[in-house]
Amino acid sequence: MDVPSLEARRDEILKELRALGPVFRGSLARVALTCGKPNCRCRPAAEGGEGRRHVAFYASYRSGGRAKVFHVPVGQVAQVREARAGWGRMKALLEKLTEAQVSLWRAQHEEEKQRRKAERSQAGEGPVRKARAAGAGVADGSHGRTTRRRGRAGGAPQIG
Repeated sequence: MDVPSLEARRDEILKELRALGPVFRGSLARVALTCGKPNCRCRPAAEGGEGRRHVAFYASYRSGGRAKVFHVPVGQVAQVREARAGWGRMKALLEKLTEAQVSLWRAQHEEEKQRRKAERSQAGEGPVRKARAAGAGVADGSHGRTTRRRGRAGGAPQIG
């Protein structure tokens, strides 16, 4: 893909991220509790109660490396569930955004390589070849090339 279309894709994903709404990275737990009051319905049937426990919801998340828990009123359970779903959508969008950004960087790099290559070919064959063509070679015939010694004479390469 070309750079403008990749930029448009990235911007589209960013727009989707901004439109997400509430996001909650954590869990929601439903807990059944007994309160301990002597005449409450939550007492076990064997003790003369109905055995119907009280239902409560708790959300947990991590912040600063520590687990945090808070009570969620029954009226807000749907909101917390929707925010948890928002977290899943956000993770998926962040994956897409990362892929789009990497593709964009690669395309920009390729365009830059092509631009430099075109400039070099337009200006001739590059500065080294221009100098050689002008007769700027070295008298020993090496034309500016140097040889590199690989290690010491008579032994393995020296490390250090």
